[in-house]
Amino acid sequence: MSFLAPGFRRVPMLTCRLASLSSCSYGWRTFATGASGGTGSIVHHGGNVQKDTTGTATTAAPTTSIPSSADAIIIGGGVAGCSALYHLTKLGMKNVILLERSKLTSGSTWHSAGIVWRYSSSSDVAFQLVDATRSLVATEKGNKLLVDSSGVDPGWVQNGAMFVTTAQERLNELKRVMTLGKFLGIDYQLLTPPEVKDLYPLMNVTDIKGAIYSAEDGAVEPSGLTTAYARAAVKEGAKIVEDCRVMSIKTKLGFNSSRQVSAVHTDLGAIQTSCVVNCAGAWAPSVGSMVGVTVPLQTMKRSYVISDSVDGVRGCPSVRDAEAGMYVKTQGDRILMGAHTDNPTFVDDLPSDFNFSLYDFDWDAFTPHIAAAIHRIPSLKTVQLKSNVSGPESFTPDLQPLMGESPDVRGFYLSCGYNSSGIMLSGGCGQQIAEWIVHGRPSLNMAAYDISRFHPSYNGNKKWLRERVHEMYTLRNRIPYPNFQPLSERDLIIDSLHQTLLDAGCVYEVSNGWERPAWFTTSGGSSKVNSYTDDHHGDHQEERHPGQLSCDLQQQAVSSSSSSTDTNTITSPQGICRDGLHQAERLAPTSRAAVASDVPWHS
Repeated sequence: MSFLAPGFRRVPMLTCRLASLSSCSYGWRTFATGASGGTGSIVHHGGNVQKDTTGTATTAAPTTSIPSSADAIIIGGGVAGCSALYHLTKLGMKNVILLERSKLTSGSTWHSAGIVWRYSSSSDVAFQLVDATRSLVATEKGNKLLVDSSGVDPGWVQNGAMFVTTAQERLNELKRVMTLGKFLGIDYQLLTPPEVKDLYPLMNVTDIKGAIYSAEDGAVEPSGLTTAYARAAVKEGAKIVEDCRVMSIKTKLGFNSSRQVSAVHTDLGAIQTSCVVNCAGAWAPSVGSMVGVTVPLQTMKRSYVISDSVDGVRGCPSVRDAEAGMYVKTQGDRILMGAHTDNPTFVDDLPSDFNFSLYDFDWDAFTPHIAAAIHRIPSLKTVQLKSNVSGPESFTPDLQPLMGESPDVRGFYLSCGYNSSGIMLSGGCGQQIAEWIVHGRPSLNMAAYDISRFHPSYNGNKKWLRERVHEMYTLRNRIPYPNFQPLSERDLIIDSLHQTLLDAGCVYEVSNGWERPAWFTTSGGSSKVNSYTDDHHGDHQEERHPGQLSCDLQQQAVSSSSSSTDTNTITSPQGICRDGLHQAERLAPTSRAAVASDVPWHS
């Protein structure tokens, strides 16, 4: 392979998905031409040909008409938008329209990895949301809910998922997750290193402490899943309009002088509605700005590579190695390998027409993760790279989706900010947002996902957004110790006694933007949190009581890349504050030149 041209590259639409081993049969064109029954339709503005659900072709002028009113309008034709459309129709709301400025899946859905693994170290709700997605697509025991509703196979492959660890503390955490999973009906198994080797013969298990494994997890084809949602919704009467750009969203004064959504204006005309669902993904902030709603999202580049054929890998489970910050997914006889870099690249100006497009691949940032993959699966050292993907993905300040009705505008809902988990969360979150709209509340406790969790006093502060997203992203593989406190963009909201208490030895914690006393040191002295920077992640001031719960990440950083010369291994030193205030898991600096010279994937 060769390096890509500068800037970004446009991927041919018919390719649908660079990473997919399947053809474009799962793409939007199948949906447009293959639906049958029902009264819904899909409209291609400017395409001159329109096909309804009977498959009959009709001539369509470039200015295709759209309905004058709708019970709800969904903006964004990715997996989140199509899932919301599907679940609204399942709850009986038929006059629903989805507007897509380009084609279905053209944003970030088309280049998703497609892994569906029911694992969460945060809450039981996340387990249930992913399990709802799996229940829709899995086909064991005659269960074919989405296939039967849509006539489209979402490409479900049940090859299992495994989480391996090289740290005893992580293994303890995995045991806790396994206990929660079993309570929710997920059949987790705790594996010893020899058992891991039996299940994944290609894996190097010399440094592994253990793993948990679920045989019922797997993967889907993202474009196929989105198409299945869309076609099933159309069969129930929903309408999808592609190549339709939203120009503005109108509001009016409603109950108690609050603002209420009243209409959506597009380049095809206006649609009267009292409900809008913002499913625009990385473009959600632009849609929110049309009604004055701040959507706290930061777009970053997410990358993965796909190998050529690997002997013996077919049928092996997906694997996540949190200490190395990487994951692998089996795709036929190939391996997809992605990573969570500790130095993510922000995208501050995402073009509105960035459809089916990718960025240049950043080998400098990704090469250490390739070394980690080779250490875990040594046979990759002799395997060539087939393709690479680097595309936009949106992230939130706490790595939880943004859902629910905006507290500022009635009838303006959000379902976006899925932090690279949109595929696996789509079924559950689509169901919950539909219940939110139809019934007024979701059936699960979605407080951790509710957009109202961000206080207006700091929501909209770009410095807070960038720093908090950066910190949480780089710590996304951390062990969730109790009493974790972020170090980025602190002291946003303080009271009049803040400095007085700080001088007296008060150690503060933050809650919803407010700095509040946590406890006091016995010797006094200031414990102010230092400024956050991308390279050292913030810390507490040097002068402090020895027993103070704090971490100095600068002292924990790896001194130089010369400490490791073996290009087939990668270390993951952990800076862990065991009492819970902060911890970080950072990949050691690796000699990139040495790695690049010895890794055939980098060509």
